[in-house]
This record gives sequence, C-alpha cells and structure tokens, in this order.
Amino acid sequence: MSEPKLLRRLTLAAPEPASGRAHVSAASALVRVAERLYVAADDELQLGVFELGDERSGRLLPLFDGELPADVAARKAAKPDLETLALLPAMPGYAAGTLLALGSGSTERRQRGVLLGLEEGARPQPIDLSPLYSPLRRDFADLN
Repeated sequence: MSEPKLLRRLTLAAPEPASGRAHVSAASALVRVAERLYVAADDELQLGVFELGDERSGRLLPLFDGELPADVAARKAAKPDLETLALLPAMPGYAAGTLLALGSGSTERRQRGVLLGLEEGARPQPIDLSPLYSPLRRDFADLN
C-alpha cells in the first residue's frame, strides 16, 4: 500500500476576490504536468495552478465567465461543480496537450465543461455537456 505524500499546500499568491480565501478549498481533481499541478475546485470558476517547490506560486486561471457570490449557500447554487480533470495528449491545434474539466451534471448549470490547451496564453473553450448527461439522467436520477 502506498502512503500519501504532501507535494505542497494549495495556497494562492493573492486571495480569491469573492471569498477572500488565500487557498483552494474543495479540490475535486488534480493533474500533474511536469512540475506543475492543476487543481479543479468544485466551488470556483477558476482552475488552481501551482508550481512544485514554490509555495508562493499558486494562482487561479479563469475557466468560466462571471463571479461567484461570497455567501456560502448562494455560491453552492451557482458553482460549476467541476468533478473531473483529465490530461489529454497533443492533438491538432493543441501541440502541448490539453486539460479537460467536466462538471458533475447534477444540475443544468453543472452540465458544462472546459477544454484548456497547455500552451501559454491558451483560452478555455467551453463545452456543453448536456448531450452526454441527458441519456445518463434517464438511467440515474441523481447524477454527481
């Protein structure tokens, strides 16, 4: 059995504006690419990006437009609820590969995802996941 190893704390270089938190909470998925960690937080509109070996480097990379409310209940209702983050290999238009983030599908608002190229300056490409979740909803009443 392998033992978990602390790679780094998920602290941010600057606090998140809406909540004032200086860390990523509710991390639901993690992908490591070389010495960089990408963290999907289910209660953010951004992706956490962290450099291994540099505790001051944490930053949030916007995935979705808008802002989430600071109020906990309102934030929970509005969040995209990202549950999955996968590294995809290089493909046409994405020479360095991509990250694919998927919402939980538990509500209509959460039936969206994002494709993000790993090239510097890449812009997130939103994905409508309703064609994926609609057939699942017929067989599973409570998606998440």
